Amino acid sequence: LKKLVDEPSDLACVDGRFYVMDKGEYRVQILGSDGVFQVGLDGSDNKKKNSYLKGGECLAVEPGSGKIVVGLGTSLKAFGKDLEFVEEWGKKGSENGQFKEIAAINFDRTGDLWVLDAKRGDLQRFRFGVAGNPFLSLVKDDGRVKSAGDFAVTPFNEVWVWDRESGWGVIFVQE
Repeated sequence: LKKLVDEPSDLACVDGRFYVMDKGEYRVQILGSDGVFQVGLDGSDNKKKNSYLKGGECLAVEPGSGKIVVGLGTSLKAFGKDLEFVEEWGKKGSENGQFKEIAAINFDRTGDLWVLDAKRGDLQRFRFGVAGNPFLSLVKDDGRVKSAGDFAVTPFNEVWVWDRESGWGVIFVQE
């Protein structure tokens, strides 16, 4: 893996494939279950300063469909199962649908995309394919999470948020 990836920043394992966000080379490397390179989502136009994946820190892959979303600091870019560009949304800000520092992204079992913003301290939930308008926001002003570091969504749609400051996890149960 070290030879294939310059600077790994996130990893997903979905449907027997490994997806590695390589922020050093502005790309997503896709490997088979045997660790052999299969295909890559290269964000470069041969000039790294113009790469459309520059700033990519995290990724999420939707099980079953293979849709890939890359978190780029203050925006998100989505790609289809054939690695074609689908859409981009988000911008810097503190309103719903805006971001200050995207720290982690994950899909839940229904195909909704969850986005954790470390600087805003919130977790927004989006319907995939409906860019820009979250329909649920958790954590913000809740007081239980002071410095969100990462999160996971269980098959039961419980949301576990890891607080970097306290070292504890906080569970949010959807009704």
